[in-house]
Amino acid sequence: MSDLPPVLARKWGGLSFIKYVGDGEWHSECPVCRDDGHQGRQPPDRFVMSIPNRKSSKDARGWCRRCGHFEWADDQPNKPMSPARIQQAKQVRRQLAAEEDKRIQEKINWLQQQAFWVQYHEQMTKEQKEIWHRQGIGDWAIAMHKLGYSDKDDGALTIPYFQEDEIQTLQFRLMKPDSGGKYRFLKGTRPELFRTWLEDKLDGVVLITEGAKKGLVTVQQGPFTYQGEEIQIVSVPMKTVPERLIRKLDSAERIIWLLDPDAYEAVNTFNGKSSPPAIERNIKLAGEARCRVLNLPGKVDDMFQAGLKAKTFQAMLNQATPYIPTGRVSSGNGAGEINPFGRAG
Repeated sequence: MSDLPPVLARKWGGLSFIKYVGDGEWHSECPVCRDDGHQGRQPPDRFVMSIPNRKSSKDARGWCRRCGHFEWADDQPNKPMSPARIQQAKQVRRQLAAEEDKRIQEKINWLQQQAFWVQYHEQMTKEQKEIWHRQGIGDWAIAMHKLGYSDKDDGALTIPYFQEDEIQTLQFRLMKPDSGGKYRFLKGTRPELFRTWLEDKLDGVVLITEGAKKGLVTVQQGPFTYQGEEIQIVSVPMKTVPERLIRKLDSAERIIWLLDPDAYEAVNTFNGKSSPPAIERNIKLAGEARCRVLNLPGKVDDMFQAGLKAKTFQAMLNQATPYIPTGRVSSGNGAGEINPFGRAG
């Protein structure tokens, strides 16, 4: 049970994993991205609740370090905020994000000066490299991305995430995962986009998979095209994509979402209500008109390893369609309700 002050408890008392961390802050899962993509053994602590002014509860707030969601504790669902309050919220959110960016950059600078993650790649044994092969990853991808293997935590595949040839974070895929899940990022860093080709500019047509391994397995089957243009493949770390990562796709003319099946399912919120699927939120942030979806019955890497042919997958890509939001119906012929996500093509 949380020990939240009343002003915070009224708004977020139903969240899971609430814990007081000191200095007037409580951490928990996020009311928007919940614990989606959580890494590590400990419960998620991404949502930061605080009362900056101890003498007044007016500015009590909550902010997610993962997806960027920000709210005042006294926000009313059906009552719009004043322009001044909206502006204040934007300023606070920018300040919090800037402080987080500074902390993360310091960790990235440290990581770029270390050699341990390079040794994970260079010192792989033949048997350890064979584990990558069984995942559907070839030698050229292992070499280009400096994929490796760590003996820590009973063994883990290691996946560096690069931006302009500089490492940003390191992901571990545990061979013997515990209840915290099989994937986790290096402590002190945060999830990033995974570019299957490091030099891609993420303009033109971009296909998004959920997870680096899925992106690598898919790119090895290609190249693939959409309406005559070659597709760039990038991977996101979770189905609820942080807005800061979606902003890195601003130059893309067309985005095709290929997430895991559960990204298309409604989510139960902390207050017992149902919220739209993660894919719906992602598309709204990315811009509905340029987005298309490819909803497969399984995970794409598993499907390729089970025998899905590149020719068949290309035919599926050709049929990628606009996303129809939950509860809406499109007639497909221009009559009836307007499809707010635009037309295919």
